[in-house]
Amino acid sequence: MNLFDSETRFEIFFEKRTVPVEKMEVGKNVLYVARFYDQAPLVVTRARDANGVGFWTSIPEGRQKLAEAIGELITNHIRESL
Repeated sequence: MNLFDSETRFEIFFEKRTVPVEKMEVGKNVLYVARFYDQAPLVVTRARDANGVGFWTSIPEGRQKLAEAIGELITNHIRESL
């Protein structure tokens, strides 16, 4: 299963609100942009740590906790779409 085979635009539900998400491909990287109504957009992508374990991270760094929460919702959406 490839987590990145999904539609380009979709919505997730986060903290009692609908958040539009857009998938973007930049070179070999897949990015997701979550657009909030009360804060700056969040760009997330999947990365791997030194042990090869995948995790969600924000670009630029600094919003890791939010990236992990939104990333998990994106993962769930993609899995449900398969």
